[in-house]
Amino acid sequence: MRHNSRRLKPIPCLVVIVMTLAVLQTGYADGEQARDHRIRTLLVPANESIISSQLAGRITEIKDQVGTVFARDEALVRFDCAELNAKLTMAEAEQASADVTLKTKQELFKHQSAGETEVSLAGAAADKARAQVILQRVLTDACVIRAPFDGRLPQ
Repeated sequence: MRHNSRRLKPIPCLVVIVMTLAVLQTGYADGEQARDHRIRTLLVPANESIISSQLAGRITEIKDQVGTVFARDEALVRFDCAELNAKLTMAEAEQASADVTLKTKQELFKHQSAGETEVSLAGAAADKARAQVILQRVLTDACVIRAPFDGRLPQ
């Protein structure tokens, strides 16, 4: 009687624990009857992740059907971020305004119609406006939770 023992490798899928039974029919040359052999297998995910968000808000879209297949970077959850999008638009407008003010002060400085302090303050205001845009983009990016890897939704 020969037994093939193989080491099972983990299958890459997003399944917490799956137990399967395989039934093998084995015949023997000695005229013995075929016997059922049961093999228990444990499928372990190659990747697994618990997803959470920095935001507390209304969810507008969610992939929630068990077994749904998804690709890396695919949106799994979307939040209603109308307010954050509006704040980003405001920050971008303030940045554009600050950049124009800075260029104007620099031109005036060339013609000795503005002082060095005014140019420095306009530069600081432009830097602050740029930082506000970056902050709002970070907050807006949190409106979508993306898949960290290819997978499938578990039960």
